[in-house]
Formats: sequence, C-alpha cells, structure tokens
Amino acid sequence: METPTPPRFLRSQRWRERRQRLVPNASIIDPREFSVDVISRADAAAYVKRSHYTRSYVASKMAAGLFRNGKGGVSQLVGVAAFSNPMTSAVIPCHTGLPASQGLDLGRLVLDHDVAGNGESYFVARAWKLLRSEHPAIQAFTAFADPLI
Repeated sequence: METPTPPRFLRSQRWRERRQRLVPNASIIDPREFSVDVISRADAAAYVKRSHYTRSYVASKMAAGLFRNGKGGVSQLVGVAAFSNPMTSAVIPCHTGLPASQGLDLGRLVLDHDVAGNGESYFVARAWKLLRSEHPAIQAFTAFADPLI
C-alpha cells in the first residue's frame, strides 16, 4: 500500500499533547509577536514531555523557549529548542568536520500548533544565537527530523 502524500497547502508538522497537526502554508510568523530566551531545564522538560510525541526530554546543555508576547508584558511559552550531546560523539565530526567538543545536537524542537508557518526557522535562528552566546566553544549543531507523516 502506498503512503498518501500530504496536501501541498500544509507546511510544517507540529505536536500538541502528543497529537500531530500540520500548519497551513498560508500562515507566516510575525516576529514582532514573539521573543526567544534561555529557559531552565525543568521548564523545557515539562513543556516537551507534555507536547512531544515521545513524552521524553533530552539531557540538554541549553534550552531556549519561544514566547508569544502577551498583553501587559505577560508572555506564554509556545515552543522549546533543546540542544544536547548527540547519541554518539562521532556525529559531530562526521557531519561537520569539527571535533565532537565543538558541536551539539538539536535534540528536541517543539512548537505549539498555532505558531504560524516558518516558526521553526525563526525560532532556531534565534536559539542558535543564544547557544553561541552561552557556549562560545560550540561551532555547529546537527538536527535530525522525523518523516512528515
């Protein structure tokens, strides 16, 4: 049996409470509505365990949170990017040519389904800047994705 091809108007796979949703292609993230900052491992783990289909968190070196800026300065956590050591130290040299000590893996990337399209790119770019600021020795990261459906 052939796997059905997803409709072309859907762009990104997202997870919420372990359920898959696809973000419509017509939506585009408005950067003015969001901010990105370093968050605690506990906050990151709680969000990921609630939302990610594996219900598991990684041994992160740093986690960044995507926040929707709300009224009165109140922000809501709507995404987590967790950078961790890869499953094997050979991953970084194999894929980047750098020593293992100069790279990490994007172990988890989870966004709420209502974050508009291109949210992943916006978030990861800003999380990378935070990672480099917090850990200057890190020169690269790898990211492996699950198949779309």
